[in-house]
Amino acid sequence: MTRYVIRRLLQAIPTLFGISLVSFFIIQAAPGDPVLMMTFDPRITQETREELRRQLGLDQPLPIQYLRWLQRLVLHGDLGRSYITKRPVLEMILERVPATLTLTGTALLLGLLIGVPVGVYAAVHQRGLFDNLTRLFAVIGNAIPAFWLGLILILIFAVKLRWLPSGGMYTLTLENRFDLVDRLRHLILPASVLATGWIANLSRYMRTETLEVIRQDYIRTAHAKGLRAHTIWFVHAARNALIPLVTVLGPALGGLLAGAVITERVFSWPGMGRMAIDAVFARDYPVIMGNLIIASVLVVLGNLLSDILYGVVDPRVRLE
Repeated sequence: MTRYVIRRLLQAIPTLFGISLVSFFIIQAAPGDPVLMMTFDPRITQETREELRRQLGLDQPLPIQYLRWLQRLVLHGDLGRSYITKRPVLEMILERVPATLTLTGTALLLGLLIGVPVGVYAAVHQRGLFDNLTRLFAVIGNAIPAFWLGLILILIFAVKLRWLPSGGMYTLTLENRFDLVDRLRHLILPASVLATGWIANLSRYMRTETLEVIRQDYIRTAHAKGLRAHTIWFVHAARNALIPLVTVLGPALGGLLAGAVITERVFSWPGMGRMAIDAVFARDYPVIMGNLIIASVLVVLGNLLSDILYGVVDPRVRLE
């Protein structure tokens, strides 16, 4: 197992290098000039702009800029400094990671706790009312845009009913102290929006896999032994149906981070996604690259965790 993990981590190095290379040149090719964004005051002279461009290293050819950025990252773990705030990018990201992981982790947990049993129950009651509703929800849950669903929930629960806050991670008056109830109230709406797609997907996957499993001989044997129906469904059948599902949990992290970008913006959630969008509008290249690298690392680790969990769920699999 240890050798397998080390080998996978070493294989991830060229992957991350390729991601950084392609991302850097795509970002630089996008329209817009960060220097003009920072010096929109008409009183600033062209000479001042050129001096600022030289200080930021933007006057160098793109390959030189990339090699300098890569050298700082590899040798010093330095992602650069933000053009706007002048703060280290890594420091800014580390401040936002807990908020993003809280949101995405809650959404993934909701997806598993709701989607898995719903999918199993729908498979056991195939072609029934619950099964039909589950399949309908799977289609609708995947089709609804996150920003639209978020705005609708804000309109209903924050504006009309006034049950929940419309955005933010906490009430501003409670900024200096931790209030669990207040944090949970702010988490409900964005986590629900982010979890909707995963509940739809996981329920669909579990329904399909459970339909395959419940036709196996050992399930009929369990029925013949007189085991309780729920024990057969959720212990014997669900465990084996989860095996293929584990393979989607690694890529799920990437999907959750991508979905969090829109959700965090809609709900003013102070995470990496909101910071990334702000950086794109401000042409803050170091912050954009930093977010891409951290997100890529999380996706690589998520895929590695998925492979390890596959071996845990299915003892027949040996990671070598």
